[in-house]
Amino acid sequence: MLDRISPANKRDAWLFCIIMWFHRNSIAHGSSLSSMADVGKWSKAFLDDFITANHTSGDKRKTRHKSEKDNWKPPEEDFYKVNCDAWVDRNGYRTGIGVIIQDSIGNELASCAQSSVANLSTKAAKLTAILKSIRFSMDCGLAPCVFEIDDALVVKWINEVQLNLSENGVLLDDINSLASNLRSVSFSHTSKGANGTARRLARHALDITEDAYWMQEFPTCIRELVLADKHS
Repeated sequence: MLDRISPANKRDAWLFCIIMWFHRNSIAHGSSLSSMADVGKWSKAFLDDFITANHTSGDKRKTRHKSEKDNWKPPEEDFYKVNCDAWVDRNGYRTGIGVIIQDSIGNELASCAQSSVANLSTKAAKLTAILKSIRFSMDCGLAPCVFEIDDALVVKWINEVQLNLSENGVLLDDINSLASNLRSVSFSHTSKGANGTARRLARHALDITEDAYWMQEFPTCIRELVLADKHS
């Protein structure tokens, strides 16, 4: 049926369905209903993320074989590489964050899996992952660092280092302010394949009841990925 609707009307139809789905889940789980303005804003962000993901799905299928072979690349000697990622569970209104810090030969020095009750957009979740990874590297006393995440636009926003008035402006300001306390810090985009360990940790964060931290060891869920990094 939706195939017969014009693109503009189809978007409105999908938006209506998402809003109704949101209200149904709120009632089913006994949650207090948000204002229509907040529901509308969240639903539009959700729909934008969905459209973007599906718009590029064809290209991803064509390059999947290549991307799956992308290897994690070690940093220069005397530097540390911090890979981070976020996993948003829209059904449970939670966001998982995964961070791993490795040296120039791939040794895992520190990692963490954290979660929070926050229904973030994909971009906000990625920015939150970077912010938490900076704090984590500072707490571990590991610097200088190269921070990597698999979102080119987020990296572009951070590297522009200018006043940002978007809804993510506060997160960007916090990232740049915190990063100014580190020496030789840089932010880079990497492929999803090369960021697989951080992504696995982010997913793992949603399966545990408390935040977890590891120093010079790692959970079994990322063992094969860490060992692969050392031999890449």
